[in-house]
Amino acid sequence: MGIRSRLPDVRIPWVSITDFLLADVDKYADFIAVVDTQSDIKYTYGDVRNHVRSIGSALTRKGFRKGDVLCIYCPNVPEFPLVLLGTLAVGGIVTTCNPQYTAEELEKQMNLAHVQYIITVPECAEKAIRVAATTEIKAVYVLGSAQGCTPFTELLNDSGSAFPDDVNISPQDVALLPFSSGTTGLPKGVMLTHYNIVANLLQSRDFIYTGRPGVDFVLGYLPFFHGFGLLVINIGSIKFKQTIVCMRKFDFEDFLAAIEKYKIRYLFAAPPIVIRMAKHPSVAKYDLSCVETIMSASAPLGSDSEEELEARLGTCSLTQGYGLTETGPFCSLPPLSRHLRRPGASGVLVPNTECKVVDPITKKELGPNQDGELWFRGPQVFIGYLNNPVATAATLDKDGWIHTGDIGHYDEDQYLYIKDRIKEMIKFKGFQVAPAELESVLVTHPAVEDAAVVGRPDQEAGELPMAFVVLKSGRMTTERDIMDFLAEKVAPYKRLRGGVVIVKSIPKTESGKILRRFLRAGLRERVEKMKAKL
Repeated sequence: MGIRSRLPDVRIPWVSITDFLLADVDKYADFIAVVDTQSDIKYTYGDVRNHVRSIGSALTRKGFRKGDVLCIYCPNVPEFPLVLLGTLAVGGIVTTCNPQYTAEELEKQMNLAHVQYIITVPECAEKAIRVAATTEIKAVYVLGSAQGCTPFTELLNDSGSAFPDDVNISPQDVALLPFSSGTTGLPKGVMLTHYNIVANLLQSRDFIYTGRPGVDFVLGYLPFFHGFGLLVINIGSIKFKQTIVCMRKFDFEDFLAAIEKYKIRYLFAAPPIVIRMAKHPSVAKYDLSCVETIMSASAPLGSDSEEELEARLGTCSLTQGYGLTETGPFCSLPPLSRHLRRPGASGVLVPNTECKVVDPITKKELGPNQDGELWFRGPQVFIGYLNNPVATAATLDKDGWIHTGDIGHYDEDQYLYIKDRIKEMIKFKGFQVAPAELESVLVTHPAVEDAAVVGRPDQEAGELPMAFVVLKSGRMTTERDIMDFLAEKVAPYKRLRGGVVIVKSIPKTESGKILRRFLRAGLRERVEKMKAKL
């Protein structure tokens, strides 16, 4: 049952990512592949071709073999796609990590992914070295220089003679291992194969990769360690020979200036950026008339926000797409023709993709315009979570359907609408925050007996992590102390920006599962009471 994309299937070649991306690279050798806004460092597509071979050769000399895992622990640097493709070219697996991670968070991911090599930047080098001492990491490479690290130039300047031309890479091999919290729980390694990525590039091609090779620029301000920046901006732009403009650190004024300078036509965005562009006074200082389309993804965006930004800019159309890290990433995308787009919709199914809507309680399949849990099936769907069969079985069923945990529906014309989610994840400015992860840290506070974390709605950020905390008998502390305690142990986007509420108990089921819906209901009641007093 369900629906299948109304678009013709695309043919998916049986090929590795690097071979697919660089098959026609010689035609575009003189075009700029990537440029850095901060340093103005540039790499042409000819450089990409040559450096992929150099990096693959250098890693091979160091003992790197097919199936080994390399971590890119960097901000948006221009060398990112070079390392990515150089590793994949020799059969390696790439995992990416937020450069804001603490040493403790980094260590968890390195152990889960069995990382053997890590590439970082000087400002993160001390943490990487500390973690390397207690994990399987064999070498720490740094872009620039840092004590105790091997310079990245050793990889970049290799002759290429040790490149293993006979390496046998199957499209079924795992290529990328981004970490996501999936539908619930702690972060898990998402196993995406070469086939998954190649498939989704072709499924998405006629929707979003319409730029002119060597002419159009793609603004790389979304984090490259995140699925959106990794899969769409890095890999997608390289395949379709557009220029990636790297922004190492997001600054709203710099972001607007870059749009104007590089004449960005197709802008990828997350909802907080869309809302900020619709409201911030600085937007008026820049000529953004070059922007033809803004495509928002990573969280639902209300049609009011779409209309507000379109009215302000006047020259562009704002659209939405839908996907997950686990689907490489897209399941649906907006049609290119403006007259075919619908306000509030997340587009239509990409080719080769099926969808059905299921009642989350009864598991009965629903029809058009009936809200339920969205399930998808297609060649872009991941093969499972690394070494986590329980989580895999809960998300990916035996028939190949991924159960997203998101609530929505499709209409009679197969346009998708995302309404809400049943999963517990908090979305802060496009980042996923796992409540269970923060709760596990909070209960290590000497005064905390129990804790529950939920997302507090926020117009600009989407949701702010906030905690309900039960104190141990006879112990005293303050909300600020608890917030500061957590802030020292997690990345900035995971901090309790929504505040802390000290309560007598946390509502739970008999089996011990936190009843977050009761906490959210209580939060809404508190907000309404505050509004009534104003």
